[in-house]
Amino acid sequence: MVADQFIAEGHPITLVLSECDVPRSSYYYKPKESSRRKGKEKSRFTLREDGQLVSNEEVVEQITDLLSEEFVDYGYLKVTH
Repeated sequence: MVADQFIAEGHPITLVLSECDVPRSSYYYKPKESSRRKGKEKSRFTLREDGQLVSNEEVVEQITDLLSEEFVDYGYLKVTH
């Protein structure tokens, strides 16, 4: 980063960051090291209204069959139902 070069030469950090248009929070940010994956685990099943579990592969297959017909232009709400 160009700002680091000027700071290493002894220029004031706040002046260099303002001239480079870099927020101080971005300059000082250090990402947390985490061994865990972020977010929720991917689902493998979908729960139907009747309480039955259906694999996501089967759901994708049903949606593909539904939308493969000619002149079908459903939105997500109709596809969900």
